[in-house]
Amino acid sequence: MSTLQDVRFKLQKRVARLDGVKPDGLGNELIRFFEFFDSNHVLRACGESLHKGFPTIEAQLDEALKKQEMIEGATEAESAAIGQVVLRRFARPNDGHFPFTQYVHFTASIADMLDRFREAFLAPFYEYIDEHIEDRKIVLAELIRFKHLAEWFRSENLWEKWKSDSRSGERRLAFAVYEFLFEQGIDFHIEPASASGEADMVSSQASPNPLVADVKIFDPDSGRNASYIKRGIYQVFRYLQDFHQPIGYLVVFKGTSKQLDLQISGSSTAEVPFFTVGDKTIFLIQIDIYPHQESASKRPIPEREIISEHELRSEIQNSSGT
Repeated sequence: MSTLQDVRFKLQKRVARLDGVKPDGLGNELIRFFEFFDSNHVLRACGESLHKGFPTIEAQLDEALKKQEMIEGATEAESAAIGQVVLRRFARPNDGHFPFTQYVHFTASIADMLDRFREAFLAPFYEYIDEHIEDRKIVLAELIRFKHLAEWFRSENLWEKWKSDSRSGERRLAFAVYEFLFEQGIDFHIEPASASGEADMVSSQASPNPLVADVKIFDPDSGRNASYIKRGIYQVFRYLQDFHQPIGYLVVFKGTSKQLDLQISGSSTAEVPFFTVGDKTIFLIQIDIYPHQESASKRPIPEREIISEHELRSEIQNSSGT
């Protein structure tokens, strides 16, 4: 089971606990739920992105309460954003009262009112987050498939794309990735520009939320060294800010015998490390297309260029003020 599948499974278990909790246990169970939710970088990024998409929800809720009115979202995303805000408001220790009742129509049964509360706020929030994770999982899974396909069967072809025209070779490699994703049914278009410059790919992923990705070549002999890759990571980070998205991807083709060592803590699989700053997470997919003359077991220890999490985080924070 992949890490993202594992997150979805754990999320389902915690939502099931909320579905079964009694009125006097709701507050404590919500505390535990959001401790789990906020401790996971993917879930936290999804929640932050949702909240930022509807910045007036808090004020709208307060105004509706003053008028003793109910508030409903005009879209699934807005309903989910309302649900998140309301649920977080009640993530506090139980005090013998049932404050959630002010958000639903009154009935003689507290248990019935809790069921209505869960239907109105928990269900849309959970469904939105679950579908959002699934969208991201599909993209990541396809990029992993492309990595295997490229390294096992297409490395010579991709190497030729790079070496036959070093000026446009990187762009040709990028389009090889985009072509593969398109063939897998992932709908995307090339966005001319963002506030930071040209964004290589913006994908809708059956969602109004675009997906940001970029492609770089690691080849120190041509000047595309570790510093160049760091700039690529920062570029993706800027794209995420421009498009208000929580998750992005950097695909790095390794066109050298040298090793690019990513010393970062996050890893969704052995192949795909990730780097997180604030509410932005970047997955880093390395694809080796260099024509090695010897098998991996017989190669000498390669020279390494290192990208450390500390220096990467410092550069991004210093450059962006994050």
